[in-house]
Amino acid sequence: MKPSKNKIFCRDCGKQKQVFETEKKADNFIKFNSNDIELENGYAPKRSYFCVACGAWHITSNENEFQGKSFTEKVLEKYTIKREINQKLQIIESQKKQEINQKLLLIENKINDLLKKQYGKDNLKYKEILNYVFNEFRIVRKSNLGKQNRKNKIELQLNEIKLAIDNGSFFEPQNKEKTLSKKQKYKIIQSIKLNLEVLDASKIRIDIEMFSKQLASVNSDFDSVKNFWTGGKKLKDEIESKLNILNKYAAQ
Repeated sequence: MKPSKNKIFCRDCGKQKQVFETEKKADNFIKFNSNDIELENGYAPKRSYFCVACGAWHITSNENEFQGKSFTEKVLEKYTIKREINQKLQIIESQKKQEINQKLLLIENKINDLLKKQYGKDNLKYKEILNYVFNEFRIVRKSNLGKQNRKNKIELQLNEIKLAIDNGSFFEPQNKEKTLSKKQKYKIIQSIKLNLEVLDASKIRIDIEMFSKQLASVNSDFDSVKNFWTGGKKLKDEIESKLNILNKYAAQ
């Protein structure tokens, strides 16, 4: 006689199925109940099989064992493949992040070497190194990996060093007065404009302390050139206006 309390809905086959804890229990059920079931239904269970979806044993009247993969096995296989792909992607992303951080560290070390002026007064050597560092930084800058604050700081440092090398003040003691050519003044003004654009674009992405330090550097550059301004009154007014806005932002 068929039991009525050991049936559940099997998601694999999409209908109610009897469940058994072990293969032996399922086979014993067939052994002692198949005749009664056949008399009642016209067919009898022939074999037992394990269902992955239910985690138990079922019985079936189909004598031929199913050779393919069940619906649940296919789903599990897809899930396993997807999980493995995600794990590989995480490893790749972690490796890329490590590579970016290593490049940033290399760039920072190169900047420190430049600031220490350990190559004497070989201007060409400094320009060669600076071009190399700029090229490396452009690659890193495009990546979404790496801290944005760190990148912004590096960008400002590189622009300041480039400006100092281009206008010839890189090898001079700090705060030493020097008569600058018109071309050198123009480069300083363009550098101020560029640094202001970088600061304005990054003000919501970097902490206020770092922003204030970088802004102070731009203020200092502007103070050093505003008395011999050669960039035109309109540009000077624009820069002064932008500085006032950013100074107020930093003071909040």
